[in-house]
Amino acid sequence: KSQQTSKIINTINETYSNSSPSQFLRKVENVADSNDLYVYLVDSNGVMTSFQPSEEVAGAGFYYQQINTVRKYLKESPDGSVQLRIKGVDNTKEVLAYGAVLDSPDKATFSIYLFSPLWPVKSTIGILTNQLLYVTFIALTVACILSVYLSTRITRPIREIARSAE
Repeated sequence: KSQQTSKIINTINETYSNSSPSQFLRKVENVADSNDLYVYLVDSNGVMTSFQPSEEVAGAGFYYQQINTVRKYLKESPDGSVQLRIKGVDNTKEVLAYGAVLDSPDKATFSIYLFSPLWPVKSTIGILTNQLLYVTFIALTVACILSVYLSTRITRPIREIARSAE
């Protein structure tokens, strides 16, 4: 999950640098929805925009308390980004949290906070569904090949007896 989140962070940083503000916001929304992430963007005026998985009903304020924790570590970070594991909203499950300052000379400055739950969610179900499809396809292919081989091997002696009887 940590590697997946790191790749997503790199994608978001690259999109911020190379895209228009509207493209950037669409990309963040898409990434949040397709990867079960909660993403909060805070502009230099303190205005917060939140993105969450489309099937979630937790609401925009779901991780506000954790944002303050990440913000504290972010202020102490020398490179302007931080990644850590913190307790989730209910204090029983861990969340992978990421915070960074997105700054570019020709664009608005944002602080970004990403929260990735570390318990099974719909992305895990999607992965397992794909794997099940692959395994089923492979098993059916092997079964077909094996059935052709065995049917040929079993019927060969019968065909030889029938030929010799003629």
